[in-house]
Amino acid sequence: MIYKGRITDIIYRNDQNDYTIAIFETDEIYFTVVGYITEIIEQDIQINGRIVNHDKYGEQFLIEDYEYIKPTTVEDIYNFLTYNTIDGLGAKTVSKIIDLFGDKTLDIMNNQIDRLLEINGIGKSKLRLIKNSYSQIVSRQNSIMFLNKLGIKGQKVSQILNLYGDRVIETIENNPYTLFFDVKDMSFNEVDKIAKNLGYESDDYNRIEAIIIYVIKMELVSGSTYIIRDYLFSVVENQYRIEASYISDCLDSLISRGYVRAIDDKLFLIQTFITINSIARNIYRLYDIRDAYEVKAELEFIEQRKGLNFSDKQKEAIISTFNNKVSIITGGPGTGKTTIIEAICDIALDSKLKVKLAAPTGRAAVKMRNSTISEARTIHRLLEYKFSEEDNMLSFERNEDNPIDADLIIIDEVSMIDVFLFEKLMQAVGDNTRIVFIGDSNQLPSVGPGKVLLDIIESGKIKTTVLDIVFRQADTSVIPYNSNLIVSGITDLIEDGAEDYFTMDLNVSNSYRALETLIKKNIPNKYDADLYWDVQVLTPTKKGPLGTFELNKFLQGVINPEGVEFQHGSRIFRENDKVIMTKNNYNIEWTDRYGTEKSKGVFNGEIGIIERINLDTREVYILFEKHKYVTMNFKEMDLIMHAYAITVHKAQGSEYKCVILAMGSVSYLLANRSVVYTAITRAKELFMLVGDKALYKRAIENNKVSRRNTYLASLLTSYFEG
Repeated sequence: MIYKGRITDIIYRNDQNDYTIAIFETDEIYFTVVGYITEIIEQDIQINGRIVNHDKYGEQFLIEDYEYIKPTTVEDIYNFLTYNTIDGLGAKTVSKIIDLFGDKTLDIMNNQIDRLLEINGIGKSKLRLIKNSYSQIVSRQNSIMFLNKLGIKGQKVSQILNLYGDRVIETIENNPYTLFFDVKDMSFNEVDKIAKNLGYESDDYNRIEAIIIYVIKMELVSGSTYIIRDYLFSVVENQYRIEASYISDCLDSLISRGYVRAIDDKLFLIQTFITINSIARNIYRLYDIRDAYEVKAELEFIEQRKGLNFSDKQKEAIISTFNNKVSIITGGPGTGKTTIIEAICDIALDSKLKVKLAAPTGRAAVKMRNSTISEARTIHRLLEYKFSEEDNMLSFERNEDNPIDADLIIIDEVSMIDVFLFEKLMQAVGDNTRIVFIGDSNQLPSVGPGKVLLDIIESGKIKTTVLDIVFRQADTSVIPYNSNLIVSGITDLIEDGAEDYFTMDLNVSNSYRALETLIKKNIPNKYDADLYWDVQVLTPTKKGPLGTFELNKFLQGVINPEGVEFQHGSRIFRENDKVIMTKNNYNIEWTDRYGTEKSKGVFNGEIGIIERINLDTREVYILFEKHKYVTMNFKEMDLIMHAYAITVHKAQGSEYKCVILAMGSVSYLLANRSVVYTAITRAKELFMLVGDKALYKRAIENNKVSRRNTYLASLLTSYFEG
């Protein structure tokens, strides 16, 4: 359906992605339109689309494509020229031009613009101003229409216009694959489709170069920081039917132009190599500064004051923190990491040292703060992050020129940090600052690329203390012991007589029945556990009968079966639902419940409760992490999932009174030792397996996690050994 008319009123507009709800008027009718409109100006447009039915607002016209209509009447031409700010043209000058040229004004400006010299008050210098400004406006409109016809809409249009200016059409027609290289949110498949529509052949060198970059990027997604040359050739040859000689030519070109870095048979995206090299260089920079700090007397005083008796390993960990600019403390649950952090803080504060504590996630920071009674924050907040909506870019105020103001930095849950965040952290550590990394190297690696903690340990260049003695938290607790057995691949775990470790070997239907009984009766009654904050169902996967998608539907019905609700896609959200943020939102504003504290940012993995739903305003009020009160509109709920069940990966850095691990059919890569170990070490008072016990045992035996190709250990060695 096609209509010609004009937008006369804007009901809603999202400035981030240009999504617009507006009133559209033709000569005969007016109606509501929705869609992505890059710029709304005083000009007629032709819209193409279809009627859709909104569940609340009824019929609306969905704009699928649109184009500007050249103004033809004197009135429309005047509105067009005065609405668009054209250097050198004020309202009076526009009136003079129209008085002379009438409805031919735009033809004159497009084809014979020098004739504006006939207007009194326009000389050669003003004409140059008008020419440049007007050509930019025309070019911008043409570019928008060109991009819309290619299927590019929303925020991507603004990004492309800012990148290429008045050369949008020329740049894309010359090489559409530049979009894949330059525009953050343009996928290879999206750009490849555009290129095919523009007539590009499958063996075009521009396409092959983009394929190479795309394949290397996919290795980053899987956690590796480089790809092996032979594997790259195999993928590109077999999946994209490209000849090896073409791949070789294009790869050589990418290397010579600085897009790819080659070291032997290893191929890195240049920015990834710069990142890991920066990590190695900054670790070496700190290590090379000799500045030991004697603390044996202080350590003895802490033992006497608190009635503690540190083991030799614990003493070694504490002393190494003050004897080295960079050090690592690693160990499993129950090995005393928290006690060590407390002791380090006590000694540092007694010595008048400024200490900063941080962890990768908000949940891990809260756990750190609660267990040490010291202020802790996320690494993003430690680095004082800033997010620009205009550029869609994250930056940090703390860096090599403005380092973190601290004598000692303690970072917990280091296994969760990927190479990109770790680089920013190391850049912001000043020469006079110590930093100690604390974590459990047996947990799952970071979601992003790299395995930083393991690489640094394996390099053997940084002082590392391994805590291998379990200190019982309670006489009957077996969770720490079973965790250590799992690390060794032992499946014969302690269960008989245990009060905090149970397994239930059940098929899927019986697993669901068991979950309902456990959550409704057994756990709340025996463990005095809050179902929202103290109990967490974990699973290795999102898909399958015991994946998060199906489990959340079931558990919502068990825990929160009715209430004020609305449907968002395939999900139903209700008041009192337990939910999780699935993507960092740096600019969303929050307050505490009383409005006394205000800030911005809700992050991936943070858990919340939907406290209220306003169906009239289409808004949801969510309390995240017990203190961040956020208002979100229905459209923003794409970022929200239910959290009655979450993946083990999402639970990293968190701790719960009771953990239930649900395991059913799952891929070999997800059923591995690290997944089981990470799940059991989330539990403080109770761990339960519900599901396939044979699969659980096979997972413990399977130490072949998805291989990550990383290079940090080698770079560290090269720095230390010259």
